[in-house]
Amino acid sequence: MTVDSLLEIQIWVGERIDTAGYRIEVRDSATNVRLAQTAGENVHPTGSWYWMSCPLYTDNGKRPVRGRTYEAIVTRPVGRAISFAYDPTDPYA
Repeated sequence: MTVDSLLEIQIWVGERIDTAGYRIEVRDSATNVRLAQTAGENVHPTGSWYWMSCPLYTDNGKRPVRGRTYEAIVTRPVGRAISFAYDPTDPYA
């Protein structure tokens, strides 16, 4: 972590097949304590092939600590599965 607050996370939305929303939680990777989550129930995509902004909020007073590792967990409570592709040889990581 290189920041001291979390306001939003952007996720890449591919082809929008349905209007099901996304939910994001940011958790401490060592303790699993939730640091932040998307505001409201879900963030719904408005189109295909773009970076979707997901505003975050915290309700437990936790803040990120520089140098610690956190996980961003993206889920879709309803709708189709989430696909993720990672290429470790990508020079533009």
